[in-house]
Amino acid sequence: MQALGNGSLKELERAAIDVLKRLSQFININTVFVTRYEEEKVEVMHSFNRNKLIIEKGLIIDAKESYCQVIIDSDRESVVIEDITSHPSTGELELSQELTQGSLLGVPIHYKDGRVYGTLCGLDVNPKSYKIEEIELFKTMASLLGYVIDLDEVNCRVQNIGTPVVPVDDGVAILPLTGEVDERRSEIIMEQVLQRSYQDGIEYLIIDVSGLAIENHNVSDNICKLTMSIQLLGATPILTGVRPDQAIFFHQSESPINRLTSKSNLKEALKWIGFQLVKPE
Repeated sequence: MQALGNGSLKELERAAIDVLKRLSQFININTVFVTRYEEEKVEVMHSFNRNKLIIEKGLIIDAKESYCQVIIDSDRESVVIEDITSHPSTGELELSQELTQGSLLGVPIHYKDGRVYGTLCGLDVNPKSYKIEEIELFKTMASLLGYVIDLDEVNCRVQNIGTPVVPVDDGVAILPLTGEVDERRSEIIMEQVLQRSYQDGIEYLIIDVSGLAIENHNVSDNICKLTMSIQLLGATPILTGVRPDQAIFFHQSESPINRLTSKSNLKEALKWIGFQLVKPE
């Protein structure tokens, strides 16, 4: 699972470990872990080992040698194997042979659209049977993890589309804003644009708002915060593509945006900066 930033990543990691720890305690099982499944490999994303270290976070193994593959191939809501060394599906796996004995409880984790993300697994060093309520708890937690992973991936997509800063030339870049800019996306835009401005030495940032949906004061306020922060770094923000409805909104709301340099289009903005657009002969 991925997250938006270091803070979110740490919170997600702590939450995942807490869930795995509680599962281990409730079911009285040594190891609980979450895997991410790909066609040829399986990666352990989170793990909790109570007494004996069996599975570590970050472990990557061949999918064919994994319990994850066994669980997914079963095409069942849950897989219970009371003795992994004698069961035909797991007895030949390298980890089973290393443990010499043990039990497995596994449940697939699905995305909202039905695709397989990976598995939630419980592994103990002793043969063990599992109660119905323990299996149901595992299934519930797997569903919850699938929901969280879906949200996590949506956040990642928002992060990726949050700030498409396009460099034009040394010191000049374009930021095309499209769709809705809520508080979450605004924070992402602010963070990444300021980072790019500082790292790339941007002197002029052309902010195109022609595709931006402005439905309330929050959007214009967020744009103002962004432009003020850019100015503090010594760069000049230039608005382009302001539509008539946007201009009316800015005027009626007495937004500070009205005091920014504004040009009708990208060509005019580049011309104002000092670029000469020459047509090829």
